[in-house]
Amino acid sequence: MAEVPSREELISQGDELWAALWAKLGALSDDEFKQPGASGPQWSGRNVLGQIAHWHDHAAEMIRAIVEGRKPVSRSNYDEWNARWFDEDSTLTAAEVRDHSERSREGLRSYLLGLSDEQWAQSTYDAPDGSTWHIHDMADANMNGHYQEHMD
Repeated sequence: MAEVPSREELISQGDELWAALWAKLGALSDDEFKQPGASGPQWSGRNVLGQIAHWHDHAAEMIRAIVEGRKPVSRSNYDEWNARWFDEDSTLTAAEVRDHSERSREGLRSYLLGLSDEQWAQSTYDAPDGSTWHIHDMADANMNGHYQEHMD
């Protein structure tokens, strides 16, 4: 079995990446926040923080289901879900999008910190594609990997 990353180290790395992403996007004026180009040519800061918030919520739901022994609902068609969430968020103000991103991140972060060492190390999900995901892999992908993706 591969070495399980420390929950504290993973979350600390996420805190640093989140601070960098927030410095890039969270401080934009409301008008700048709506303009494409924050992450690729079509994504605005609003789009980025909005969809990250939804993926935080989804990761928390999946991890909670896995820890509780339930089958999680997987959303593997990322582009479809991002488009759906862009539409859902279209009526939100910039402040509401920023608030959702902060609340969802803190909710996921707090949940992960509340897990026992055994839950952190041993809870897994057998995905439909045949791969096995550990919850620490899911947390890393939905936090650190996702933040880094939108920093580039």
